[in-house]
Amino acid sequence: MTIDVVIGDERELRQLRRVVGDFAHCAGALANDIVLAVNELVTNSLMYGGGSCHVLGSCPTDQVVRFDVADRGGVGFDFPADFSPPTSMTGRGLMIVRSVASRCGIDTGPKATHVWFEIDLPEVRADGRSRQPG
Repeated sequence: MTIDVVIGDERELRQLRRVVGDFAHCAGALANDIVLAVNELVTNSLMYGGGSCHVLGSCPTDQVVRFDVADRGGVGFDFPADFSPPTSMTGRGLMIVRSVASRCGIDTGPKATHVWFEIDLPEVRADGRSRQPG
């Protein structure tokens, strides 16, 4: 089960959110957190990364959902340590991703920037209900 799509315009975000939500729900993941994080990364990519981006979503194991958003960026940056001031109009997206993700990172190369996150899935008990982390 994967998502592999190129987004070229913010008008495509609504459909992307629907596809990502369906994917996350089928994976048994926290769909709202995943949709929020992907939306933030794609929005940033469209604004700052060269006009289009490649979104790749997968479940590399039964316990993890992973998304990678790649663009032509090539500019080095890191996840911020704190949220922007309340009066700022921007600067919260990466912190939102960081707050919902189990792991996240940025890989910058000369031809592309990849921003990725992983979310650990809750364990499922024998009765089919998920066990909340403790």
